[in-house]
Amino acid sequence: MSLFTPILVETGKDLNTFCPRAAIFISPDGSRYSDKYSDSSAAWVMAASILIFFMKAGFLFVEVAFVSDDTQARRRVILAKYLDTCASALGFYLFGFGVSGSADQAYLGEDKDFIEWFFRFTFASNTATIVHGTLVGHTRKLRMIALFIYAFLISAFIHPFLAREMWSSVGHFSPFRFCNGTLNKYTASFDYTSSFPGPNRDMFFLDYAGSGSVHMLGGFGGLVLALLCKWEDRKKRQQKKEDQSKRTPS
Repeated sequence: MSLFTPILVETGKDLNTFCPRAAIFISPDGSRYSDKYSDSSAAWVMAASILIFFMKAGFLFVEVAFVSDDTQARRRVILAKYLDTCASALGFYLFGFGVSGSADQAYLGEDKDFIEWFFRFTFASNTATIVHGTLVGHTRKLRMIALFIYAFLISAFIHPFLAREMWSSVGHFSPFRFCNGTLNKYTASFDYTSSFPGPNRDMFFLDYAGSGSVHMLGGFGGLVLALLCKWEDRKKRQQKKEDQSKRTPS
């Protein structure tokens, strides 16, 4: 299924088709969502979260392989992974979790569902760590304070905003906005979807495994960083040519 394939929601359609996460969040009576977990559900979510979090180890090994002959560069890569993890955790705890959640969640993390917090944090943290890989092996190095700032901003605001739009029950592009708390009945409010622009207000797309809000966002962040470095290099070359022309006797 293409990332941007429009899907029409039909009345009476089984919402398990559109709400695959529902089974994790059902309450003991099996009818409605809940932020309380059974032991098996909590173990499943935590196991999945840990697997996602250890994608950082994969990024670390790949980046270290590019600078395997430079001890100092290897140390910088390892330090960068630790630093962007700390910045991401801070940003996501203070702002990101509230921004990425539903409308009734506070922006400063008043919701105490730490299992769900850790699950969402792993995506935000991996988004931030993708950007740094752009300059691995490059002659230009990213300052650690700059890395901390961009990781904080991505995890606190940029990724959570996209996650809210693509994954939450109130997102304008999310299929989960049709899941109003029941698992098998379509009772979405057309008063809400009527504010959605476009010819078909019931269209949405599936962001499978974070292809948009994680990988695409991290890739665009790395592209911006690479373009900034290219612009800076071009500026320095131009300045060098001007200095040489001034020293050249007429």
